[in-house]
Amino acid sequence: IFEQWHRGITLYTWLSYHFPSTFTAVDESFAIKEECENTIQMGLLSLRKPNRENTGGNTDEYVKQDENKSIRKALGIY
Repeated sequence: IFEQWHRGITLYTWLSYHFPSTFTAVDESFAIKEECENTIQMGLLSLRKPNRENTGGNTDEYVKQDENKSIRKALGIY
């Protein structure tokens, strides 16, 4: 879902450069695009499994399991 939003926002931004009098919400589109990218990044990071070798045994760097479930649910991944 977020990838589709990102594509749409990217298209809007491109159109705003070519038709600035029609597509005027450029600042808003950049803000939405950044929020969408951050959400996609959080979703991808939540899919990573803790690897004790890479973290020196500390798995606190990763999102908690309950938060993983919430993010996956928001992204439609079960």
